[in-house]
Amino acid sequence: MLKRLLLAALVALATVALSYGQTTPTPPGYAVLGGQTTLAVTNSSANAALPASVVPYGAVTIYNKGANDAYVALGVDNTAAATTASTLVVAGTSITIYAGSASTYLAAITASSTTTLVVYQGTGPVALSGGAAGAGAGGATTVADGANVVEGATTDAAAAAGGTGTISAKLRRLSTQLPAAVGQTTMSASLPVTLASNQSTITTQPAGWTASNITTATTTVVKSGAGVLHLVNVNTKGTVASTVTVYDNTAASGTKLATIDSLNLSGPFQYDVSFVTGLTVVTTGTAAPDITVSYR
Repeated sequence: MLKRLLLAALVALATVALSYGQTTPTPPGYAVLGGQTTLAVTNSSANAALPASVVPYGAVTIYNKGANDAYVALGVDNTAAATTASTLVVAGTSITIYAGSASTYLAAITASSTTTLVVYQGTGPVALSGGAAGAGAGGATTVADGANVVEGATTDAAAAAGGTGTISAKLRRLSTQLPAAVGQTTMSASLPVTLASNQSTITTQPAGWTASNITTATTTVVKSGAGVLHLVNVNTKGTVASTVTVYDNTAASGTKLATIDSLNLSGPFQYDVSFVTGLTVVTTGTAAPDITVSYR
């Protein structure tokens, strides 16, 4: 009986010895919170003692709960000071910085006006939900319009082409260059495109040609204004001094584009030449030729 009691006592002592000095392990991904404090910030540097020992709570999570950006710096004593060149904590957001073993104070300043910082100190970054510390779980954070100096405000004017500005200003610049509607529309309502100076060949489908059939000996103004003469097809030859004369004009004079002996020749005569003023065709002959003029 005595031997059994001694054996039980030895087992108990061994268990205590093994567990002595051990701590409960922290689940992966979770930070142990060592303490928290607040710091009222103005445009004059102020500081506060860190809420816990740097060992083991070396991660300092700073949440800016106000509407103005703050700048923070760690220090070794109550003389710690921050400037607007220190680490930025944008309004409505949080950052985590890791303190050195000698750091015991946090200093902060604003460029103007005031804000409030909530300082959490833990074994790792402290997840925040609505401004409060959470146990490893994140949450949504609402940033006031215009509070983030990089994103900007919804009312920011469009940035100049190639200039600096907030994300909001640059997006507004892009939106002003987009057409009001998507799809085929007029040139004035479309987004202009400039081809590169070394653009390779672009294959296009040309538009069809307009045709005009002439069967009498007459002067015909086929088109007024600029265009392209594609071809003249002599369908049926004329008789007795039959000719076809084509002018770049709106009358039977001026720059001559073509002369065809329609008494002896028939078939297509392709030109593909441009005209500026207009397209006029003169047909002659006792019996006029039957011709078709293709143009656009």
